[in-house]
Amino acid sequence: MLPDVLETLPADDRRDLLAILTLVCAADGELVREEMAALEGKMGQALLHPEVRREIRQMLRQPPDFDGLVEGMDEKTLKLALRDAVLIAASDGEYHDSELKIIKKLATHSGVDSGTVERLLKWVEEYWVLLAKGREIVGIGLPGDAEILKNV
Repeated sequence: MLPDVLETLPADDRRDLLAILTLVCAADGELVREEMAALEGKMGQALLHPEVRREIRQMLRQPPDFDGLVEGMDEKTLKLALRDAVLIAASDGEYHDSELKIIKKLATHSGVDSGTVERLLKWVEEYWVLLAKGREIVGIGLPGDAEILKNV
């Protein structure tokens, strides 16, 4: 994993960011493997204490209140949460309306306009292509990689 601004946040801000990501994971009513893997990866990157990780996992069953979470968050943390929410939402291969609703609310709370959200969605598409290219280089593709790469 490459260095990221996430690692520079105070522990409480990292916890709050991950709590928001649980809302995205649980938004469509299904906890799928890809979203869980992405959330676990973010918890690892955030270097959360094991007890905090357990607390975050519990939030998947009992999601926190969105407004209560974002109320005390600073703009930088909200913007990182927005970026990571887009990644988490895309991890199962599609954006669900309930996930996009949270993304739009995050954008509003962080002062990000709809054009920037569209740029984030495009960035995720480009990121998927980059990952597929890396797998292709070493010959360990995933189902769907050929489709992703043919449109490049």
